[in-house]
Formats: sequence, structure tokens, C-alpha cells
Amino acid sequence: MQYKQLTLCLIVALAVALCAPGCKLFEPREVGIDLPDAAPEPIVEPRDPELQLHELLAGAAQHAEVGRELMEQGQPDEGRIELEQAFIMLGKALEQGTSDEQLLVDWDKLLLDVCTDMLRVNVVVGGAGPKLGDRIPLDFVYNPDVESWILYFLTNGRRSMSTWLERAAEHRQTIERILVEEGLPRELAALPIIESGYSTHAVSPAGATGLWQFIRSTGRNYGLRRSSWIDERRDPAKATRAACQYLKFLNNRFQSWPLALAGYNCGEGCIDRAIAAKGSRDYWKLNLPWETAAYVPKFYAAMLIMSDPGYYGFADDFAPPTETFEVALTGVVDLAQMSKQSGIDYGVVKRLNPEVLTKYSPPDVRPYALRMPAIQQEAFQGGFWSLPDDKKYLSTQKTAQLFNDGPPSGAEGSGRTRFVYHTVKSGESLWSIARKYRVSVNDLKRWNRSARGKYLSPGQRLKIKVRR
Repeated sequence: MQYKQLTLCLIVALAVALCAPGCKLFEPREVGIDLPDAAPEPIVEPRDPELQLHELLAGAAQHAEVGRELMEQGQPDEGRIELEQAFIMLGKALEQGTSDEQLLVDWDKLLLDVCTDMLRVNVVVGGAGPKLGDRIPLDFVYNPDVESWILYFLTNGRRSMSTWLERAAEHRQTIERILVEEGLPRELAALPIIESGYSTHAVSPAGATGLWQFIRSTGRNYGLRRSSWIDERRDPAKATRAACQYLKFLNNRFQSWPLALAGYNCGEGCIDRAIAAKGSRDYWKLNLPWETAAYVPKFYAAMLIMSDPGYYGFADDFAPPTETFEVALTGVVDLAQMSKQSGIDYGVVKRLNPEVLTKYSPPDVRPYALRMPAIQQEAFQGGFWSLPDDKKYLSTQKTAQLFNDGPPSGAEGSGRTRFVYHTVKSGESLWSIARKYRVSVNDLKRWNRSARGKYLSPGQRLKIKVRR
């Protein structure tokens, strides 16, 4: 591991340690006054940096070992103090610097071991769980699978998690409010973290779209409209309402949140088959596809981190959500022109209305509720919105032309399908790939001459047409 990567890992680890409940590292201490003048410091011969580094690593390892022993003896608070000392010594070791690759490897291994121990001690003393009071939501369990995902998000996946948490700040309040209104645990707001990274424009290889990653058919089943002009799977509020209905259906069906969450990932049929094959309804005992087997522990890890980002060393001082107001459009508006005339950034209008696929408000939705930034409400209503209708809206002739011709070339909704490429993995077949993308085997063969043989080869690339 390179020096910069090690520095990042230590920052993460120290953040976890220093934010932990009961941490004593920076507790204020009383100091005296009227101190005598300090005596001159004696001149000390510099010591061998490599020797100092060895001593610091040895000391950190010893503190970590004592911390583990105290944990095993039922003394978690004392164990945490020892682990905090290990963190301090690892920080001093990092300051020394070295070109010895083996020492860097030893340092990195010890750091990850201490990270793991710190997570475990926090669980024992009640620190790693979300601030949930006496209730445990969504059948939460803390086990090695959950722990490994937390460690991943603290290290290699840290940059991604930081980005996702920042995106979540814009939509989290709305999503949690809707979850509560629908009678569901607010902690489900962490699900878009692992589904889409909280991106309204996220699109999977199979065409699943939006924060909640609805495929077109499931979105349609739960009332989300999709046309060449609008894709409500991208609308955070509407897609959250639809996700609530789907999650209720899954939880009612399986009477288990781990099974319901797994079903959200791979479909209820996949879970039914796994239950029948194993003869068990315990998610943790089922033989599931790798992605689904990892889905629930990954969600629990994201739920823990999202419950208290600062505790896990992530920023938690994001900008508040954009305040908005709505205007009811009874005709079609050129949003780019409207923004220009109103002095409002067109990019902001697009960001607040991610379901709109073109520069026009949807001609197939009347009235259409357009969200606008509240900070510019007065200027908008006194300017563009005060114009007569024939100045605000497109003419009947222009609107009819849009309906007949479809979206302008190059618009997001101008095409209903697109090609993606899939790299064949070991064990995959034409049938399994076709099922994943919801296409037929014959279609795969038609699009890919190389797929017309009897077998596929790992690494082979297939072109697949999917719906937008």
C-alpha cells in the first residue's frame, strides 16, 4: 500500500477511535498556574528512525493484544483504552516515515486489525449501533459480514461512501418523512445508498433507474409513469412512495426484513426458490446469488454509517436541502427559455426536476408540478410567471408538433432503448445473462454472432439492448 493510502487509512481509523463514545484522548484536564520557567531541554542524540519505527509498531501491537485480552475478559471499556493507545502509536509510527516496504505492510496489517477490534469493542459497549433507543429496526444483526462491509466503507470504499452521504443530504429528509408517513422504519432511507449511491440519474445495466432502481415494469406496476418526456422513477418523492409499497408487499409476503430486502434485490421468485431449496426461511442460511447474499449485510453497514456519519469519521455538516416551491404548469414550457428569462440557473431547474427528460415540461402530463428554488420565488412570480399564458406556454400548434415528432434529437428521452456491454464471467450462461437483462436467449444470439456457439467464454463481451 502506498504512503498516501496508509495516511488515509489512519485518518479514518483515528476518526473512528476519537469519535467513539467514552474516548478519553482529548478530555480536558485541569492545569496549574504560575508555572516556573522551564529548564533548558537537554541535547539528545538523534535515534535511528528505523529502530524507533520498530519500537512504535511493537508497542502498538502490544496495546492491541492487551485490548483484545481485556475484551475477552469482559472489560470492554478498558479494552478500548488500550486500542486507543495502539492508534496513537500507529500515528507516531506514520510520522516517522520509512522506505521499508515490509514495515509498511506490517503497519497496514496492524492498522486494519485494530480497526476491526475497535468496531467489535464499540458493538459490545453499544457504540457501533445506530441511535435507535430500545428498538432494533429491520431485524438488524451485527455479524462478521456486516463488519466486513463497515471496514470496506471505512477504507477502500471511503471515497464512494463520502460522495453518497453528501448526495443523500439533498433527499434524506423527504425520504424519511415519506417512510414514516407510510408506516415504515425511517432507517430504510439507507437503501438508496447501496442501490444507486443516491443518484437520481443512476441506470443499471438492466435499465433499473433512479434512487430506488426500479426496472420499467416494476415501476409501472407501482404507478410510476415513463414516456419520452418524463421518467418518474427519477422523481425522489414519487419513487419513494412506490418503493414503500413494494417493500410493504415484500415484508408482508416473507414476514422478515432480511428476506424482504433480499427480494428487493433479486425479486420475490428468487427468494421463494432459495427457501424451497434450503427448507429454511433464515436469510443467513440460504444459498443466494452472490450479490443478494451480500446485499443485506451491505445495507446494514450503510444503515449504521448513515445513522451517525461523524461517529465513523465521515463529514456530517453537509449543506441543507434546497428549499423549493411548486408551480402548476397547465401548458408546455420551454424550461431553458424560462430559466433564462427568470435569471435562474437552468442546471438548478433540471436538478430539482430530474424526472424531466427534455428541455420542455412534459406535454403528456397536465397540470405538471414544476419545482423551483424558493430563494428566487419572488423574482420568478413577479417576472416570468406573471406573463400572460400565450407568452409562458408553447402554442397549440407547437405542442401538437412535439407530440407528433417526439422529443428533439439528442434529448434524454428521445430513444427508448440503448445498447450496453456485458463481460461474461465464469459460470455464466446465455440463459442466466438473458434472465439478468430480461431479454431472450434468441435476442442475445441475434445481437452477438459470437454467442451463437454452444458455449460462452469468460471475458467474452456481449452487446445487449435494454430499455432506458
